[in-house]
Amino acid sequence: MHNNSIQASLVVLAGLVLASCAGYTTRVSTDDAPTGKEAYLYGRFYIDVPKVSLGLGGHQSMGFSIKCQDDLTYVIRFYQDDPLHVIKVVPSTCSLTEFVYTDADGVVKSRKPARKA
Repeated sequence: MHNNSIQASLVVLAGLVLASCAGYTTRVSTDDAPTGKEAYLYGRFYIDVPKVSLGLGGHQSMGFSIKCQDDLTYVIRFYQDDPLHVIKVVPSTCSLTEFVYTDADGVVKSRKPARKA
């Protein structure tokens, strides 16, 4: 019984950590082949911060979130070593919705809504 309660606690803890992560959108791999049905967003998103040796993400970071008319949301992360970023999106009209600030483990520390024009 004691083992089961420890395992249950670990599962709950892992769920809490994952729920608080930013969920940055995965970058396109060089192996990905276009199908003609997707659109791509790209840019150079760089952040100058110190590295953290024990951090899962390597360094604290920030990013921004865009939401599209099809209700899909994409979160772009700023990188220190490889700032060129390409993501695959479903073609739509999108707008900036918020800024996300994370620690070196990718855990969200703060979210700030973007100003509307």
